[in-house]
Amino acid sequence: MAIQIRDLIVAAPGELRAALGTVSSADRAVRSARFQLTGDMADPIVATKLALRTLARCYEALSGEMTNLQASQTLLRNLSIGNCRISTRF
Repeated sequence: MAIQIRDLIVAAPGELRAALGTVSSADRAVRSARFQLTGDMADPIVATKLALRTLARCYEALSGEMTNLQASQTLLRNLSIGNCRISTRF
């Protein structure tokens, strides 16, 4: 998803390219997710902002899911290690 955001910025009108082209992928997602859409959807800047906002919000949601899954994985790993230690004592 970060690659799609980057590619949209590369092809974006100059105003957006200048604003987002030099920041990190995470910062691009944060900034793009906050875009306020005003104006005509036929305007390339407005249409690109909509596409970027949509992708950025998906990126943020998936990043949050990954964080939750990693925390669950760590918890399960720690529980299984604890259970192995308990079972080897007997």
